[in-house]
Amino acid sequence: MQVVAGPSSRRLAEKVAELTGSDLIKVFSKTFPDGEVYIRLLSKPISPPYIVIQSMSPPQDSSLMQLLQIISAIRFESMGKIVAVSPYMAYARQDKRFLEGEPISAHIVGKVIESLGADAFLTIEVHSDSALKGFQIPALSIEPESLIAEYISEELSGNPFLLAPDEGALSRVSRLATILSCKYGHLKKSRDRYTGEIHVESPSYDFEGQDVVIYDDIISTGGTMALASKFAKKAGASKVYTLCIHGLFVGNSINKLTEAGVSEIISTDTVESIYSKISMAPLIAEEITKFV
Repeated sequence: MQVVAGPSSRRLAEKVAELTGSDLIKVFSKTFPDGEVYIRLLSKPISPPYIVIQSMSPPQDSSLMQLLQIISAIRFESMGKIVAVSPYMAYARQDKRFLEGEPISAHIVGKVIESLGADAFLTIEVHSDSALKGFQIPALSIEPESLIAEYISEELSGNPFLLAPDEGALSRVSRLATILSCKYGHLKKSRDRYTGEIHVESPSYDFEGQDVVIYDDIISTGGTMALASKFAKKAGASKVYTLCIHGLFVGNSINKLTEAGVSEIISTDTVESIYSKISMAPLIAEEITKFV
């Protein structure tokens, strides 16, 4: 088995290679002045299966194109099995038609990856399982709560209250709370489909003297998390932590969170950044055995 380190997931790929005792294929990449991307495998793929680790992190289109180029480059050299691992799957939130005239972009991503020769696909906490319906090859989304629970137990003091910023995040917050044996709840959020404006309805909570961890799958612009953080502080929270699986942190999202009173921003390394404090490498190393 060889692990291929895509440009957006180099550190994560190195960890997976170390955990599995696999050879690492490094990838050279560059972006031309006109924005087009280029990759080249720096080692020959000679020992299948090939585990390509490349997150579709911002800039999503470039990261996706690099993933496709890597799969194609391997397929030129070998007919061995290719497992595409995209810890963050871009376009997964476009998993159905919300308005007339829209495509289902998540399904397009799956079909293109498959058409270039990938034999299986692995991601972490896809926004919706229906996003994987574009694949005909085996496609799996992993739940990361076991590793996240370990981090909370080891790094955060006391027994924090887990808060879902909206009803959509409640199931994953419930899973995490079950592992940690702690209390949890949620806020109610609505979003205007045309303007994108977010509205939050706040149930009655009293967090006086208690730490609160607000947990969601994605932090993008930070708007939802900032509103939830402000609510938690007003309800008496001692410290507020924002915790996400995929930290995109677009624009001035970090400023929004700090201004909302967040004590610490925590994410995993599905999207590598300075806030990636929880590595998904052990989970990926374990799960890829199901494909190989």
